[in-house]
Parts: sequence; C-alpha cells; structure tokens
Amino acid sequence: MKPINIDHSNEITNFAVAPYNFVSLHKWTYDRYKKIDELPAHNSFKGRDGGKLHTGFIEYTLKAETPIIVADRVEEDGGNKVAYFFKNTDGNYAIPGNTIRGMVRSNAQILGFSSVRDDIQDSTFLYRDVAGNNSLSNKYKTVLGIDAVKRIALNVQAGIMHTDGKRYYITPSKALATDRNYFRVDEIWLRKNVGDKVQGIQYMYKKALLDEEKQLDDIKKEIRELKRRDIIRSPKLDNLNYRKNAILRKHAYGEKIHVPYQIEISFEYSNDNKAKRITKIGDKRMYKSKGFLLTGGFIRGKMSHYVVPKESDEESFMIYEDTITSYKDDLIRTKKMKKPEKMEPKKDFFALPKDDERKPVFYIDLGKKLNEGFHFGFTPYLRVSYSKSVHHGIPEYHGTGRGISYAKALFGFINKDEKNYKSRISFEDAVALKGEVDNESSVKMLLGEPQATSYHMYLHQDKRHKMELDIYEDKFSIRGIKQYWLKEMVEQPDTNGANKNMVFSIRPLKENTLFHGRVHFSSLSSDELGLLLWAIRLNDGCRQHIGLCKPYGFGRVKLEKLELNIENLEKKYGSFSFDYYDTAVIEDFVQSYKSYLSEGFLNGKKLDHVEPIKELMYIKSTIIKSDEREHYRYMPLDNYKKKIPLPTILEYSDRISNKFNTNYGKNNQGGRNHQGSPSYSRSQKDSYRGANRYGGDRRKGASGDSYKTGQRSYKDTNAKVYVDKNSDQGFNMPLAGLGGLLEERNKKK
Repeated sequence: MKPINIDHSNEITNFAVAPYNFVSLHKWTYDRYKKIDELPAHNSFKGRDGGKLHTGFIEYTLKAETPIIVADRVEEDGGNKVAYFFKNTDGNYAIPGNTIRGMVRSNAQILGFSSVRDDIQDSTFLYRDVAGNNSLSNKYKTVLGIDAVKRIALNVQAGIMHTDGKRYYITPSKALATDRNYFRVDEIWLRKNVGDKVQGIQYMYKKALLDEEKQLDDIKKEIRELKRRDIIRSPKLDNLNYRKNAILRKHAYGEKIHVPYQIEISFEYSNDNKAKRITKIGDKRMYKSKGFLLTGGFIRGKMSHYVVPKESDEESFMIYEDTITSYKDDLIRTKKMKKPEKMEPKKDFFALPKDDERKPVFYIDLGKKLNEGFHFGFTPYLRVSYSKSVHHGIPEYHGTGRGISYAKALFGFINKDEKNYKSRISFEDAVALKGEVDNESSVKMLLGEPQATSYHMYLHQDKRHKMELDIYEDKFSIRGIKQYWLKEMVEQPDTNGANKNMVFSIRPLKENTLFHGRVHFSSLSSDELGLLLWAIRLNDGCRQHIGLCKPYGFGRVKLEKLELNIENLEKKYGSFSFDYYDTAVIEDFVQSYKSYLSEGFLNGKKLDHVEPIKELMYIKSTIIKSDEREHYRYMPLDNYKKKIPLPTILEYSDRISNKFNTNYGKNNQGGRNHQGSPSYSRSQKDSYRGANRYGGDRRKGASGDSYKTGQRSYKDTNAKVYVDKNSDQGFNMPLAGLGGLLEERNKKK
C-alpha cells in the first residue's frame, strides 16, 4: 500500500484536530471482588462461592487491513534508524503476546469499569511560557514576578547548588545587585569587553553583530519607550520587533551550534546604588569578586548572559526529594536526560551537581504565597512546577474502592503491601501465516506528538478561549484513554528539515497479512470470560490498532476468526481421550457479563449506552476516508500554538459537519454516517450532553444517566482521562518503546 501525503491545506480555526482522541474515564468504578480472599484459586473448578469456573483457550485470526509494523529492534543502517518487524524464536514474523495482552487489557478496563488509578503515573509537570498570551503564560509570569519593562523576574533568586551524595542543597549567593543577587550581562557588551579573553564563553551570535550595534540599540530604545507607555500591541511595535529579530537571525549561531555553558570567573561591578552592573569580567583569579558566568540554550532574540556571585554567609537549605524527582522526570520528558540519569549530548548544563561539584542555580521560594511551592532551575527563566499532580485530575470516586476490579482479577496484580495475585490469562504470540515486507510502505516516519503537558489537548476544557483554559492548577480533569482514529489509508509525514533524532524508517508487513494466535485462560467465571471475549472482539464492525505509526494509519486489524474452547471435565477425567475441549457459543458468555453488570451495578442500564463504552465503540468502528484525513492529523506548530481545544469523540463528527454553526478551515463538509458504527443524535436518549456549545459544563450540573451501587446513586457525566505509564495510552506516546526516540514532540512546522 503506497502512503499518501498528509493534507495541511486547511487552516485550523474553531477546533483542534488530531489523529487521536480520548475515551472518557468512568466516574465510578466497579470491584468484582471485595477482598483478595474472594478471588478464585488458580486451577480450580469452582469459585469461593461455589460457582462454576471455566478453563480453556481462545483461538483467533487477525487480518491486517493496512501495513503493520510491530518493532522488536531499531538498527542503524547507513546512518539511518530502521525499525524491523518482530520475529519469534522460530524466526517467524509475529505479534508478541504482550502486545496483544496490552490491547485486550486496555479494552477490558473500559468495558469492565475497572480502576486505572494505579496505572497512572502521578507526575507533577514543569512548564515555562514566557512569550505566550494564554492562561499558562499568565500563571508563569505571576509565579516569576516578571517585570516586562525592567526585563527581570522579581521572584527569582540565585544560589550555588551542591550535594552530599544523597540530598541536594542551595546556598544563596551574595546580594551584590540592588534588586536581586545576580547580574544580567548583554552579549554585545560581553563581546566588546571580554571577547575571547576568558576561555569557555559560548556566544550565541557571531562577532559581526557588533557592526550593527547602533541600529540594534536604537530599535531597543524605541521598544522600551513603547512598553514604558504600556503599549504592548501595535503595528509599530510589531515592526520594531521584526527588524530586531531580522538582525539577530542573520548573525545567530542557532541551537544546533550554541551550547549552554557555565564557567567560574572573577568580576568587578559598579557601586551605583541606582543600578549596580558588571563592569569587568576575567578568569577566576583576575578580580576580587568571584562567581559564575553562564547562559542557557539558544532562543531566538535572546541576548542575555548571567553572572551569579559566589555563596553568601547564609545557611544552606535542603531541596525536598519530590522536587528533585519532578525535575529529573522533566529532564527525561524534555529529552535532556536518558534513563537512568545519563544526560543527552550537550545537555550537561541542566544536570544536577555531582559530588564535590558546585553549580550556579536559580530558584523561587514563595512559601504559601500564591499557593505555590519551591522551584529551581539553571536559568533565570526556569521551568516551574504546577501545584497539582496528574492524580488531582482523576474523577473523585474513580478507583477509591478497596476491592479488586475485573482487570486486576483477570490480569493479576502486585499491591503496595506486597500482596499479589497471578494472572489467569496468558497470551501466545500471534504468528504471521505468511509474512512479507511491504517495500511500498517502507518509508521514513516522523516521531513525536503533543505530550500530556499539552493541557488544551489532554485536559477537559469547559471554555474555548486560550486565556480561560484549564491547566494543572485548581480544579481540572484529565480527559481520557488515548485512542487513535482508524484510517483506510496510510500516510507519510514530511521529514524534510526535521531533527534526525525524530526520523526513522520502518519495514512493515503488507496489508492482508494474517496472524494466528491463542489466549489461554484458567478458572474464570462466566461473566469474567464474557468480559475477556468482549475485550477481544468488541462490537460488530469494530477494528483494532496494533503496533507503531498508528497516527498515520498503520496497524489497522480486523478479527477474522474467534473460537472459544472450554475444557469438558467429564471427558478430561472420565476417558482416555486427549480431545476434551468443547466449542462454546461466545455470545452466551458476553451476554452473561453484560447482564451481570447491568443488573448488579447499573440498575438495569445497558452497558452499550454508557458514555465511555459508546465512545470506545465509535472510535473503533469509524474508518477515516482519504478525503477526510485533514481532520485527523497532527497540526502544524503554528496552529498548535493557538491552544484550541480538542472536541470529544462523539462531538467530533458534528464539529466537522458544521452542525454547531462553526467554520472549519476553507472548506465545509457535510456530515456522514460512519459505516458499521451507530449514529448518535443529540435528541436521542443516552446521547452525549452539553453539545449546544463546545465544552458544555459537564462538571457543574450537567445532566447524565443515574447509576446505582448499593445505597448510592451517581451520575455518569463524562469522567475524563487515563494514563498508562507502560502503554501507548493516555499521557504517554504511541511509539514509546523505541529507544527513547518515540516520545519527542514534533518541532517541525
């Protein structure tokens, strides 16, 4: 199958587009067993309650409807990274059993109302947004106390960081400057007065920039005057900034050449009380005052280096361990550090100090002010942490029970108190009956996509304006289990000019490849077996996604055959026959599960009418046609910066077909009924709510369907998101297994 180019012709205007969306979390979850002692014993014929248990195997055949790539390795081939299809120990192409297991488990968690709280990595994200004009940038400027006219962050202080091998400490620097304990040094001043006299300085611009110093100074003077008059937006200001950036761009080394640095120096400074400033810089023995000279990564328009004086006589203070953990996680997330604690090339500037090492550091300590904590980083405009972690965005009653969910009962678990239960299901590899590499779709792929830090995509948004969007502060809701739209075609992204670390080639197998596999199960109740079968099969017309490059249409598979074989105990123990399996009716067990949950948990409500299950079946039964692909692709960076929220799965079709009186791009398309999927009408019972405007307030008085559990009733009003740190769902990347390459954000416009 020959890949087609991604369509970027239409401009994003009223809503975001993406090749993925989110299945909502259940607001309430169901525990199949109240305590661990109620779980069935392995290899047992009867449950603790005396009910019959089933043992046997499920045979299935999957057909790849688009080229498929399940990689077991990435190799260097002529300087290019190449992902090859997995082969089993017999040398045959196969889909690993663990891959099938992950897919089925994810479906079972949704269909089984299972808690995913333990699967979610409770990260506290760090962020920086200096130049933006949105809710996050406003928060950032408040935390740093940014004074735009003076070009300083009033809440930021400097210090020297060290470690005793276990914990990290900061000693505040000497307060030599008037309003802070560090100095800003302009690059042009540094070029003119220091030049190459001090070894280790990494300039951001070529020496020829000095020839345009006067023109730059005149432009900056005009900009400062406009800002002094509180003019922050005008054609004149835009023109001045354009002229300034054009000069800097002409002489910039750029981020590929410039390396962040920090070196020990000595210096002198003026004693002018109005504005103390650096007057001389030399090597660390030349002048009386000692300290560090540094600057971070290259940013367009940046001209600042910084001098941090040596330690003051103040007492050192310790940085809390969770703050250090969040910083390390952010290093990995932003591709500065590999696991475990190995810095990427040219990123040592951001590393924590080693034993006997002293590093200049910047920090904010607001205490209880602004409901913030402590932040640190190695540049004045540091990345700061949100006050809330991911778990604060999980629905309040999701996974708060003390019992054991369907997913844990089927797939096993290890608790924090070291209680464990082995899985009663095992998955064989699904072996290709005839595997042939598809040379036509063996193309280069571009890795990366928005991460969970992208709040406008990953958090539920009740409002649309970028100044009012929810971030990881106050009350927020994470959105859902990430699922990719199925496509009838495969696409090839434009890799020209992309970072080479984000590009790799694939060697997929052809479409129509058949894979045969088995799932073995032991001691399952009828409802448990029904859930397992439903998670494998889903509803009529549904497809699944397997492998890499899902955003581009690869890996769409159809279940061609599903056969259930259950042990007949009379045959097994009453005769000498080794053929003691009976073929059973799959639908009987699926209905057994649905009835069990409907009557025991949902007060008679049908499972297929529950919002998260409707969303799952919709996205798994909708196949995107080639002329619709513009609505199901990654946005260019310029569009992404607009912070436009992503509609929900069930709102998406109406958004595209313009039912809510919105305008998408240049061309409006009529709606359609997706083949094999149910039609959802706003007037229909059990349909989605709050659709009279995008992001109707589902959390505040939104109508929903009442469920009952015991004496408690509640409303399913669209609970939000799931994150699995070990899978391709929720907050993590779809290609997250390829040597750390596969989480990186696409920086190419």
